[in-house]
Parts: sequence; C-alpha cells; structure tokens
Amino acid sequence: MKKQLYKVIANLSEKTELPLSEMCREFNATISGRREVVFEGVVSIDKYEQDEIVLLLCGERASVRGEGLELKSYYKTSLCIRGHLDKIEFMKEEKK
Repeated sequence: MKKQLYKVIANLSEKTELPLSEMCREFNATISGRREVVFEGVVSIDKYEQDEIVLLLCGERASVRGEGLELKSYYKTSLCIRGHLDKIEFMKEEKK
C-alpha cells in the first residue's frame, strides 16, 4: 500500500511542480542482513561512490557506508542498494 502511495505522490509532484520533499513526509528502509537495503520514499541521490551512497529521503538524509556498494534498482521513489553494508545513518534534512 505504501509503495502505491509514494508513486501517487511522485506523479502528483511532477504534475503540480511542487517539490516531492514538501509533499512527502515519510520513508521506509528494509535491511536484509549486511548485504542489501531497500529504501522507499527516495527523492534523490546526493552522492554515489563504491564506499558511500547518500540519499535525500522524504524529509531526511540517509548515508549508507560499506564496500562494493551499487544500485541494483531505482524506480520512481524506490531504490535498492547492494554490497557489504557497514553503516546506515539517518539525519534530519535541514530547512533552507
């Protein structure tokens, strides 16, 4: 159900030209051991390197650190990162 909600919000954001970060206030992260994490509610990718990927989520930022990190899928607001996960950190998005 939440996946469908994010798709609706993403489509609405495109049509109304309102920032997705303002329309969306919630995200999900599903971790599978130390090998994979799936985020729902992704607004954009701020940094993409093999040892760190930083995401802008709905109202927050997430930093995923590890080795051999790669994006396995990215569709609308859902994103999957695989590799050897060492650390996942969440930070409040600063208002500009």
